[in-house]
Amino acid sequence: MGRYDIGSKVLFKDYERDFVALTLKDRDFEIVGTIPTEFPSVQMRMTDAPVKVRIGDEEAIVYTEFQTETSADPMEYRIAEYVGKIIHEYRLPVYVTVIYLGPSAGINDPGGYEYTLGNTFSYSLRYQVLRFAEMNGQKILDKKEPIGLIPFAALMKRPDDVNFEEWLRQCAQVVLSIPMESDEKKRDYIASFYILSSLVRGMELVTQLLKEERIMIEIEKSPVIKMFTEKTRIEALAEGYTNALMKVIKRQYGEVGLQEFEQQIRTIRDEKKLTTLMEFALNSTSFEQFKKILANTI
Repeated sequence: MGRYDIGSKVLFKDYERDFVALTLKDRDFEIVGTIPTEFPSVQMRMTDAPVKVRIGDEEAIVYTEFQTETSADPMEYRIAEYVGKIIHEYRLPVYVTVIYLGPSAGINDPGGYEYTLGNTFSYSLRYQVLRFAEMNGQKILDKKEPIGLIPFAALMKRPDDVNFEEWLRQCAQVVLSIPMESDEKKRDYIASFYILSSLVRGMELVTQLLKEERIMIEIEKSPVIKMFTEKTRIEALAEGYTNALMKVIKRQYGEVGLQEFEQQIRTIRDEKKLTTLMEFALNSTSFEQFKKILANTI
């Protein structure tokens, strides 16, 4: 489902201020610049570039993480890793918002992690959790702002008396009405809406609607759509390898193996790694040996 990140990334790149404002709310801020996700001393698998901001006289880093589905790797541990490494590298406060795109994604995200032992040891992390399925989409359509959030509107809560097809049509009409400084930017904006909307209802209805609006041919030229199509193909291929590997594991290690390894294996999207793991699963001499191999692969 990582292919839907493409639409989020395009919108974040063009409208980063709208997303930073989601985190900082009514606070006045100035964007100083973005920072790389590959730091000189660490490697991190972050979705979007953190943004350095100035709030009053202080600098801080705002990081927005888009999640299509509930993370197999608990989000609170991932955010703890990200924040710790950013603080170590930049020595600045880090404010994080996790945005869930899928209708049921992130329901159980605790929004933090903490522990304490007496008065000596303690750790506390809090971050903001936003689920588009709980946000008022009509309010954003009525205001026609923030512009960066409008293409996400189909994922948001719609009025009770409006069915999804009509809601999608209203969202499309607002997306099409937003003026842009170039045809290329408008095409990518519409393409992002197309990608994100298809997450909750599939491609057929969204494609039909855009054809009725006579814009489907135009967005097919968008590099964003080409990237989405290619990533869809790659993910489908990886899913096939994953399912084949799970069958091998079940044959080799039974239901115990499935319960032990499935969650970790489904986080792997590299077909070469999946193929290598399949060979190891077929040839490993014990359950524990394969467990070690898997730990070293991820």
